Amino acid sequence: MRVSSRLRVPMALLLASCLIATLASGCGPAPTPEKIVEEKEVVVTQEIEVEVVVTATPEPPGEKELRIGNAEPTMGLDPATGGTSTSLRVLEMIHDSLWEWDENFQPKPWMAESWDVSDDYTEYTFHLRSDLKFSDGSPITTEDVKFSFERLAESELWQARLSVIESVEAPDAQTVVVKMNRSVPEFMILPGVNVNYFIVSKAAVEAGTDFNEPGAPTAGPFMLEEWVPKSHLVLAKNPHWWGIEAMGYPKFDRIMWRFNEDSTAGVAAVESGAVDLFNPFPAKDAPRMAFVPGVTLYKATAVTFRGFGMDKTQPPFNDQRVRQAIGLATKPTDANDVCWFSTGDLLWGGYIYEWQTDWYSDVTPWNKERDEKVAEAGALLDEAGWRDDDGDGVREAYGVEGVADGTPFEVSVPFEANWPQAECHTLLLRDWMRDIGVKINPDRYDPGSFWSDVIDSKFQMWHAGIGGHLWTPQMFQLVFHTDGAYNKYYMHDSVPELDAMIDELLAETDVDKMKDMVKEIDSYLADQQYIIATGSQNQLHLLNSDIDGYYLNPNDSNRALITSDIPGR
Repeated sequence: MRVSSRLRVPMALLLASCLIATLASGCGPAPTPEKIVEEKEVVVTQEIEVEVVVTATPEPPGEKELRIGNAEPTMGLDPATGGTSTSLRVLEMIHDSLWEWDENFQPKPWMAESWDVSDDYTEYTFHLRSDLKFSDGSPITTEDVKFSFERLAESELWQARLSVIESVEAPDAQTVVVKMNRSVPEFMILPGVNVNYFIVSKAAVEAGTDFNEPGAPTAGPFMLEEWVPKSHLVLAKNPHWWGIEAMGYPKFDRIMWRFNEDSTAGVAAVESGAVDLFNPFPAKDAPRMAFVPGVTLYKATAVTFRGFGMDKTQPPFNDQRVRQAIGLATKPTDANDVCWFSTGDLLWGGYIYEWQTDWYSDVTPWNKERDEKVAEAGALLDEAGWRDDDGDGVREAYGVEGVADGTPFEVSVPFEANWPQAECHTLLLRDWMRDIGVKINPDRYDPGSFWSDVIDSKFQMWHAGIGGHLWTPQMFQLVFHTDGAYNKYYMHDSVPELDAMIDELLAETDVDKMKDMVKEIDSYLADQQYIIATGSQNQLHLLNSDIDGYYLNPNDSNRALITSDIPGR
């Protein structure tokens, strides 16, 4: 910028002002004491025009830095082994994948310019860009892509998920074909949370490269420059990344990643401007953020379940009517507002969230007025032989098989002692169940043995918070099927009829038929109430409001930072 101004000033005044300014200044060389300065009086009576020109001094070009506060990667930076969210947050910045997800969680071209899917979802053909390079400048080939998928499929982290792959072929320099051993409509969202189909260098892996060390060739928009354990890591822009030329991203030259596990300090750092992003953000601070200028709270809707598991092999929970009564008496809105500070999503007897538009079928049998639900629950318990004949507010057993008459309906419900929301949720359960004559005794339990004791069937009822899967058929398999990875933590039962329904669903190739089957299974589960689920526990990210272009998807990824910017920084 050039600013000009014309001033009319007496020359004597101008010289005097310059002398005063010089004497007052703390800059420049100090005067030499021995030097004698002879002062002369100068008198000028003529006025002259002086043009003062002010030109903005350009700042030397510097790096644009994104500042992140997060926990240190707990499982390193190798895509085949980094299965925690803390590892993924860094992995997703230095590695890259064939496709990306947009704001609506729909796949969009990325390293692959396009793809073709067979009608029966057994073959996926990807067409790669021609300008792909690793951070060391070496080309990314279809052989690297083939090798990466095969390596993931052999890893402990990925083995179960990628057991659906029959083969990976690279017929030419731009084409990769992934063939399945069954119909897999969910292949492009199969990774779910904390993992992704990242592409690595075959040559680097075979040479024994350590991805936790600076200099390892990676395919993403950034590369690891420095990692100081317990302190920080630095990511530098990958000059060979294809997106620089194709999209003009990333806008940041480097990412300074300071390790922080203290949520209070993390929130304060974003508020003060010391960092631009912190996660996971504690739900308890969410209400306050609405009034804090300069920060924005983002929520990643997630297929997770918070609620209660039950031992369905013995009374009282072996009776469907009892389980239905417990489900009816819960108040999902209370759980969400009081324990999760309105950051979660609600469930009313079913197990599919409203935002899951591809699968949602409005199975919400318990979404009724509280008085109506309590009356219905009371009638079910009366029918099941649990009555409050003595009027003490707690029901007793009368004619319940396997339970002595007069035994009160009293259940101890353990929860993980190190999880405040679990305690809050269980205390609310106690209050809800009072309305139907069931006595709940919350039990703070050692978190070190909690889940092993759940698996060993030591509890009648217990608090649970577990993940699901973005692909609803896979979610049913994980949580409710006898062979599901999460069955032993929450469902904790084997139901052959349900297993058969889920197996049939997974074997179906017609997506429309699958949706009908999903509704049938969700209705069945809502009726049986094998588990009590009040809603989800979503991931929260706190960001500097100046960040443009950021969004969160159900996979909780920060990949949107790749195409985000802080204008003016």
